[in-house]
Amino acid sequence: MSEWIEWQGGACPVEPRQRVRCKLGNGMVMQPALAKGRDWRRYDGSMKLYQIIAYQLVDEAPTPRKGH
Repeated sequence: MSEWIEWQGGACPVEPRQRVRCKLGNGMVMQPALAKGRDWRRYDGSMKLYQIIAYQLVDEAPTPRKGH
């Protein structure tokens, strides 16, 4: 995985099919998922706890197909 990249909110910063791991304002780190499945918006007030504040690019090696 890459280093954490700080995020202030806005449009998705990576290609939608890129796998990312996200850190929220409340400290929670989410499991890797496709970027298009995450909420990249900026929030104010109490919702800011659920805003993505940083992300990592997930580079996973392809899994070999059985029988090959």
